[in-house]
Amino acid sequence: MSDFIMEEPQPEPGVPDLGPYIDLPLQAPRRVRIGRGGNWIYDGFGLFNRGMGVSAGICLFSLVLSIGSAVIPGANLLYMLFSMVLAAGYMMVAHNAFRYGSIRFNDFFEGFRHQMGQLVLAEVIYFAISLGVILFVVLGGALTIGLGSSFSGLDNVETLLLVLFWSLVLVALMLPLMMLALFAAPLVFFHQLPAWEALKLSLRGCWRNVWPLSWWGLIALLLLLLGTLMLLVGLLVIVPVLSYSLYMAYRDIFLHDGE
Repeated sequence: MSDFIMEEPQPEPGVPDLGPYIDLPLQAPRRVRIGRGGNWIYDGFGLFNRGMGVSAGICLFSLVLSIGSAVIPGANLLYMLFSMVLAAGYMMVAHNAFRYGSIRFNDFFEGFRHQMGQLVLAEVIYFAISLGVILFVVLGGALTIGLGSSFSGLDNVETLLLVLFWSLVLVALMLPLMMLALFAAPLVFFHQLPAWEALKLSLRGCWRNVWPLSWWGLIALLLLLLGTLMLLVGLLVIVPVLSYSLYMAYRDIFLHDGE
């Protein structure tokens, strides 16, 4: 996995040309060993080293967009709608770094030129499902506590236990929601999958690789903490590395590119 492709691959006789965006055909998601989670991050650092300054610049630009969307009224909704488009841009940056050994700032905007409609639709579907889950938990919790207080007079401890229960339900439901979105952007962008099909395939791939992704998530959390402690400057390295590592995970799971 660490041996990056440096030249444009030539299609073999009888093999269809997959276009400029991907070099291997999409396959059913496979299960990989737990240690691959650490390897993906290691390979993410390898991609970052192919263009440190540009990678940091892309991350800084993304941060400015995020801050701007929080400050400008109504812009946060627009930013949310295009968040998967931006994620596809990060995938394209990593893809060209993987294939050609260089990172270009312009690649970050490729999601606006290719499959933008399906990427936005995938984000809308994901947001709608997330909103439904949150409403279910909030209304379920309020109804449970309200009925309990009306019929049996809940004390403070019982109310706290019910709040804790519904909080755990929310956490349990958010995990598969995260799985829905994790690989949806590259599946739509590189393989032209419809939004809903990409979300389902992302969930399937994540479900088959819960342990390596958990290991990846633990390392990612530690790196984010380290980057934050470094006066936030470290995040200009860590955020691109983690984005690139997701590209490597996508190749490993969905393209079977690796050991």
